Amino acid sequence: MKLPFVLLAAAAATLAAAPAQAQLDRTVRIQLDSAVVLMSSQGFTLKQQPVAGTLGPSAEETKQIQLAGGSYIIVGACDADCSDLDFVLTDSNGAAVDSDLETDDVPTVVVEVPANATYTLTVQMAGCSTLTCHYGYSVFGK
Repeated sequence: MKLPFVLLAAAAATLAAAPAQAQLDRTVRIQLDSAVVLMSSQGFTLKQQPVAGTLGPSAEETKQIQLAGGSYIIVGACDADCSDLDFVLTDSNGAAVDSDLETDDVPTVVVEVPANATYTLTVQMAGCSTLTCHYGYSVFGK
């Protein structure tokens, strides 16, 4: 299940409108706080504390995410030096569930979880103009 194009466009506009801050981690936090407002208007609530990290250009890392049954949206954000952040979500068998490989800095993946399960989120820093870029993501569910 993908988000409607209008919702994705609204999410990108909301996140892009977040004011720039001196501290990069704070910039990502502000963008993720904006996502909370947008997702709550769609009936989703924040299910886990936001996760933050740093990656260099073309680097990637994996994060384990424990989810209970329900609908989930994972929304990402990155700092002003990042132009492209990608997500790939896989299940416990390594099968791809959803991905956002678009050339943007606001990746979003969606999953319907039938029962408690562990998923792996691969975060890929596809575009970063400095030695490292900050990123973060939040997990929303209903």
